[in-house]
Amino acid sequence: FSYSLGSNWRKKHRTIKKAKQTAHRHKKKKTDLLLNLGKAFEKKDLDSAIFYYKKSLQLNENSNDTLAASIYTRIGGAYLLKGNYDVSLDYQLKALKLYDEHPFTEGKLKVYNGIALVYFYQEQYDKALENFNLTEKLLHKHSKENSKKVFKFKGKLFNNIGIIYASKKQYDLALEYFTRAATFSKKANDFDNLSSLYANSGLIYIKTKHFELAEAALIESLQIRQKEKIS
Repeated sequence: FSYSLGSNWRKKHRTIKKAKQTAHRHKKKKTDLLLNLGKAFEKKDLDSAIFYYKKSLQLNENSNDTLAASIYTRIGGAYLLKGNYDVSLDYQLKALKLYDEHPFTEGKLKVYNGIALVYFYQEQYDKALENFNLTEKLLHKHSKENSKKVFKFKGKLFNNIGIIYASKKQYDLALEYFTRAATFSKKANDFDNLSSLYANSGLIYIKTKHFELAEAALIESLQIRQKEKIS
């Protein structure tokens, strides 16, 4: 009769490893489900969206990885839509802290963009501009591809920067950014943002008493919305 301690240990090790892999798959499936539920509720019921996002965070809060950071970003975004700006900023900063511990990912762009939006809605325009500019620098540094996804992000980013300059009554700079944004939105076929850009430009032309230009821009915005059936 012989007994192999090494063989028995390897068998136990395989069993433990398999159990951990199963638990990891189960956790991932549950996390994906909760995140999808949160996203689905964002347009209907923000409180429910936040509930599901926080449930997914409970599963991943101690992981210290970019997944937890992305969940913090989602929660912050939902609170931003609710108008709870201080709470939104708190979650965005938690996300940023986690992202800073890892190599660059696209999620970091979303965080800076979210932080900028918080400051914008709080009418802290200089801080908002600072974070939008950080977003632009990161995008330029890390996004080498010329994809529709990048073009769409740039279109929205430059639109936001233009809106800030308009709020600061720096109308020439605002129009400059709206024009740059329109170039990227056209490349991305982002007609919703393109329509908004023409409308934003039209409003500036009204304020600066360039009424013919205002009329042309607002008509262009309306025609895009009608053609693309944008509500």
